[in-house]
Amino acid sequence: MNSFWSKATAGVAALFCLFHLCTAACAGPTIIKLATIAPEGSSWHRVLQEMGEEWKEVSGGKVTLRIYPGGVVGDEDAMLRKMRVGQLHAAAITGMGLAFLDRSFYGLHVPMMYASEEEFDYVRDRISPLLEKRLEKKGYVVLNWGDAGWVHFFAREPFTRPSEMKSMKLFIGAGDEPLTQLYKKAGFRPVPISVVDILPGLQTGLIDAFNATPLAALAFQWFALAPNMADIKWAPLTGATIIDKRAWKKIPEELRP
Repeated sequence: MNSFWSKATAGVAALFCLFHLCTAACAGPTIIKLATIAPEGSSWHRVLQEMGEEWKEVSGGKVTLRIYPGGVVGDEDAMLRKMRVGQLHAAAITGMGLAFLDRSFYGLHVPMMYASEEEFDYVRDRISPLLEKRLEKKGYVVLNWGDAGWVHFFAREPFTRPSEMKSMKLFIGAGDEPLTQLYKKAGFRPVPISVVDILPGLQTGLIDAFNATPLAALAFQWFALAPNMADIKWAPLTGATIIDKRAWKKIPEELRP
C-alpha cells in the first residue's frame, strides 16, 4: 500500500494557496489548524511537522501549521464536528472516521475481505471517486488518500483466533453504535470508549483487547499492556486528508491540485 502521506504534497499546496490568500488581506501570521489521531512522534506526525516547517519557510513566516496529534482534540468524530463550526480547517483522518460522514466507507474495511495490499489498492482506486463525490455532497473535499497498515487484534492473554476473544472486553470506538451492535450480535463483548482512553482502559481493566495497526499499538504504548497479537490481517486501515468545502472554494481553480 502507498504511504499514508504519499500524496500529502498536493494537500500542502492547496492549503498553502488558501491561507496565502487570507494572509494577503490580514495582518499577522495565519494559523492552519489540522488535527489527526496519528500519535505524537510517529512517522505520520513527523511528516506533518516537516510540512509545517516548509510552509513557514515558503511563506516567510506568514503561515503557521498548528498540529493537534494523538487525538488531543478528541476522536475523529469530534474533529469533524470542529471542522463544521470552523474550529479546525482540515484533518488527516482514517477511513473508519470517515464512516461517520458516510457509511459507505465501511466497504473499505470489511474484515478478511482483502488478501493482499495490491488487491486492496485495486478496489480502492476504483471506488474512491464515488466516495469522494459522496463526501463532496456533504461539504468535504478529499485532498489525498493513503494507508496506515493492517489492523491486528491485541490482547492481555494469548489467543490464536478472533473467536477466542469473545470472553474478553474488546475496545470499540465510541459513537459507532451500529458497529457496536454488530459485534454484540457476533458474540463479542464490545466496550465503546475513546481512542485516547485505550491506555487507561487497559490499565484499569475496563478493556482486555483492542484492534489496531502494530505501529499504532507501539506508538501509543498499548502493546505494553496487551502484548499478544494475533497473526491475522483483519483489515487494511486507509485514510484521507480532507478539507472543509467552504475553504476549498476560496482557492482559485488553477491553483487546485
